[in-house]
Amino acid sequence: MAKILLVDDDVILLQNLERILSFAGHQCLGVTSGPEAVARYAEFQPDTSLIDVWMPDMDGFETMKLIRAAEPKARIIIFSGNAVFNDRPMGTVAEELGANAAAEKPFDALELRDLIAKVVAAPEGAPFEFLPACAPRTIPFTPPPRMGFYGNAPRRTQPH
Repeated sequence: MAKILLVDDDVILLQNLERILSFAGHQCLGVTSGPEAVARYAEFQPDTSLIDVWMPDMDGFETMKLIRAAEPKARIIIFSGNAVFNDRPMGTVAEELGANAAAEKPFDALELRDLIAKVVAAPEGAPFEFLPACAPRTIPFTPPPRMGFYGNAPRRTQPH
């Protein structure tokens, strides 16, 4: 499968992405900042990179520019939970700056996996791909009845 460089300052999301994509058979390297991504890119040689837009040290677009300066054929997927960047749609900005694809958070794990496969397999100059945010899923939940220590309903006791 693919080697993927994951760049996000949200450590929990980064760990979840690593777990999901590793389970799908990909080899992942997660880093928490743009400068670290630029420094580790050459040694890791990923097939594609997933880069978050909003990070404190260096935003994802600047990170992408620096990676592209070192490796012009780098395949990069930009993602963000904010659909707007400088009053313009994030996907439009990502396409204009040369990203191969963009994804809005929250994204469905299976759709993200498919997007990565498309970007990795795409020929040079393939059209830009965009993955819109998925609709939140709700799982019906019925709370269990309240039970006491031994399995029966708790008894009311008189106040002391």
